Amino acid sequence: MRYAYSMRRAVTLRSTQHEELIDITGSIPAILEESGMQNGLVHVYAQGATVALMI
Repeated sequence: MRYAYSMRRAVTLRSTQHEELIDITGSIPAILEESGMQNGLVHVYAQGATVALMI
């Protein structure tokens, strides 16, 4: 039997410039390792009208 597991983690970032790219790539593996999950999906959501995600 499989069980569904979910984890939610908020990462707060502060920019120092009006226009800035902040690389969060290193944060994602650390959060996944902390969760103990080995398989699944990662959903990254950026809140705010002036925020964008680059893949």
